[in-house]
Amino acid sequence: MLQAHRTKKGQVAITDLFISAVLFGMIIISVMALWNQYNKKIVEQTEYNDLLLRGFNIADLLSNYEGQPEKWDELQDVEIIGLANEDRIISNSKLNNFTNLSYEEIKNRFNIVGNEFYFSLSDLVGSDFNPITIGNKTGKQIIDIRRLVIYEDQEAALEFAILE
Repeated sequence: MLQAHRTKKGQVAITDLFISAVLFGMIIISVMALWNQYNKKIVEQTEYNDLLLRGFNIADLLSNYEGQPEKWDELQDVEIIGLANEDRIISNSKLNNFTNLSYEEIKNRFNIVGNEFYFSLSDLVGSDFNPITIGNKTGKQIIDIRRLVIYEDQEAALEFAILE
């Protein structure tokens, strides 16, 4: 009888151990699945935030900054592209030089890698100049930033978008 009692205790202990191991394994698998899911969301949000920051920086450089050097006239002289003569007042000569750059050259200068971009300077209601665009606004739009500026003594909208 003593030996039968020990065998039953051993069987119960083995069964408890097996059930515990299965439950522990299921918990570990669930935690790993949740970890991967949230990690993917965090990575996607971080990439979006990086693109948003890049878009804001580029739009601000184009609309608020004079460039480096400030009085750049030749494309080979420019280190940092800025289209303004003053805060939000766009220089016609700098804009002409900017539009003479190729699409790929602009992408390289602004370090836009793995994405496309769209630039537009368009009139607001009552303005009478032709819109200036670089790139196509096709594809999934990720970031779209607009700045109100003055161009040729008229109100205008400078738009910079980053696309997939």
